[in-house]
Amino acid sequence: MSRFLQRWLRRQPAQSRRGTAKRSPAAEHGPLFTLTIFGALLGAVLGIILAVPLSPAAAITEGQPSPVTIDAPQAITYESEVRTRQAQEAAEDAADNIAPIIDPDVQPQQRANMLQLFQRVGDVRADDSLSQAQRAAAIAGLGTVPMSAELAQQIVQLPEDRWQLVTDEARRLYDEIWRNRTQGLSESDVEAIRERELPYTRVAPTLDDAQRQLVLFFVDSFLRPNRTIDQEATAARRAAARATVEPVQVTIVNGENIVREGDVVNAETYEKLQKLGLVFGVGGSVAIFQKWLLGLLAAWLFTSYIYRYQLCLWRNRRGLVVIGAGMAAFLLAARLLVPLWNSMPFAFPLAALAILLTVLFDGRVGLLAALTIAPLIGLQTEQSVGLTFTLALGSAAGVFLAQRAVRSVSFVGVGLGVALLTMLGALVFWLNTVDDWPAWLSIVAFSMLNGTGSSVLALGTYQLLGRVANVVTPLQLMELAHPNQPLLHRLMREAPGTYHHSIVVSNLAEVAAEDIGADPLLARVGAYYHDVGKMLRPYFFTDNQHERSNVHDNLDAKTSATIIIDHVREGAKLAKEHGLPEQVIDFIRQHHGTNLVSFFYQRALREDSESDIEDFRYPGPKPQTREAGIMMLADGVEATVRAKAQSGKLRPVRPDEDADKGERGLQSIAEVVDQIVTERVQSGQLDECPLTLRDIAIIKESFVKTLQGIYHPRVEYPQPRPAPAVEVPVLR
Repeated sequence: MSRFLQRWLRRQPAQSRRGTAKRSPAAEHGPLFTLTIFGALLGAVLGIILAVPLSPAAAITEGQPSPVTIDAPQAITYESEVRTRQAQEAAEDAADNIAPIIDPDVQPQQRANMLQLFQRVGDVRADDSLSQAQRAAAIAGLGTVPMSAELAQQIVQLPEDRWQLVTDEARRLYDEIWRNRTQGLSESDVEAIRERELPYTRVAPTLDDAQRQLVLFFVDSFLRPNRTIDQEATAARRAAARATVEPVQVTIVNGENIVREGDVVNAETYEKLQKLGLVFGVGGSVAIFQKWLLGLLAAWLFTSYIYRYQLCLWRNRRGLVVIGAGMAAFLLAARLLVPLWNSMPFAFPLAALAILLTVLFDGRVGLLAALTIAPLIGLQTEQSVGLTFTLALGSAAGVFLAQRAVRSVSFVGVGLGVALLTMLGALVFWLNTVDDWPAWLSIVAFSMLNGTGSSVLALGTYQLLGRVANVVTPLQLMELAHPNQPLLHRLMREAPGTYHHSIVVSNLAEVAAEDIGADPLLARVGAYYHDVGKMLRPYFFTDNQHERSNVHDNLDAKTSATIIIDHVREGAKLAKEHGLPEQVIDFIRQHHGTNLVSFFYQRALREDSESDIEDFRYPGPKPQTREAGIMMLADGVEATVRAKAQSGKLRPVRPDEDADKGERGLQSIAEVVDQIVTERVQSGQLDECPLTLRDIAIIKESFVKTLQGIYHPRVEYPQPRPAPAVEVPVLR
């Protein structure tokens, strides 16, 4: 197993602190397999944590024989929900609570309908103009009651005296059924008459069996209930009866036997075990399987979200290990601790998990992880809904506040936010009366414990977990951004021009990243170090030449291009030697992408027309993240604008001036920015990073605003006039 994990964790792609990873076309099949393994392992672990009983009494299941004998460890008195519910149901089911509605018009109306049908059938029977078949069809088509063709044929074939006897007997039997029904007939009464009385009712002895069935058919067809239940009045009576039932108090004395081994655990016994804190709702093979399956489903939900919406995250194997281990660890801790805090279970610091995953990866990942675990923790108590909702509230507060936590002191505010939201949720579910001051104080105290524990736990572990997950943390970035950082300090001393260029590029990248919702801190730090490779040969780059002669004038084009390109390789190597995170080293590798060193390539073509273009191209890769894409654009824009400003080819335009003054060969800052960005887009350098066209438009606008603040037009002050000469008298 250890060798498998080592192979699985080996050579994984880097991951930014906001869930942005490198893409490797050669390993497209790998991430899906990785995510499948992650989901299966996470589901199995969560299921096992939920399913494994943690106490002998946990195997007790309502309705099943008890595996152990349990005596009460303490004396308690409680309001029994089971016995109170039984008393309330008995009060509700009392017959006096039913309020009937009797419609006196139903019986006479149905009798009149039956007589009308007899009259219409008699008219058809007496019509000599119709054949026997036509009479049967006319009777079947009367439509008053559904009548088959065979039954209509039987009616037509009856002699008149027999037909008259059938109708008289049907009328008599119908009246007899209603004669003693002073309370009317309900739906159930009618069904009982049809099933229990009519089949056994005696009719006139002169009628044969077929004629008897005709009588029963007519009676049954016009038998309708006239008594219904007044639902509103009945509900009111039942509610009133239920309200009169007082809660049933149950007292258990110390040492009282609750259940014996082998006895079937009924609802009342199970309630006693719950009130004594001896069982928490798990047990039995079916329940164990259900909880194991619940763990699998929870893991499937979380993994499906990562697969669908966190493409870059599921490429980071070490990050997935940290996420899965964190979720499993918090669930295991909750199973062990929450039953011990039965009175105030909301003190459990689940928000720490949400905060950790937010500062390490992404707020959405942190929130979903907390929302996945919160219901599983809620199952450990009777107030599952209240605990789930309260823990989810605190976790959501931690996620929303932690997204801006870039300093250690920020975690103080995060903890206060978690405590406040936890307290509000706890007040809803755990405060019984407003005047209950001990409960108020307990809720406030345990909520503060939750917030404090969450922030301290997150602050104390996220640096370590960031290294394990191969994620650069905000505090680590803040340390790297300090000018006294050895590599940055060395760049400032050995290549001051490059250092100044990096500072300006970092300003451009930071503002643009913030404008499009990327990571401004990561963009700024990446810009600080993107050109550290230049300090190995600082004077081979125009940033640091100043008044020196250009050394490339004495070198051939290929050698010059190789030196220029090598600053990327040397910079990455130097950054690794100084222990910079992979996310920062990626800026060094990607800030030129696979661009062409066109100046030296054109010069090489003049020297040798068969020069290989690949010798003049940066090794890449192209930018893989939004922050790296911003940095590439900022690097090119700053260098070009500075060069044009130094050579006098930059036209600073005031808002109130005409931009077109016929100044040939001059460009405004906006034109330079648009030109550089368009070149990078058309050359495909941004094809592998998730920057949208809208992002690029915002970035260009941001660059123009920032650069105009640097290269703004100055007011030309008039030269001071020389003071007039004053004749000073000479003392003799």
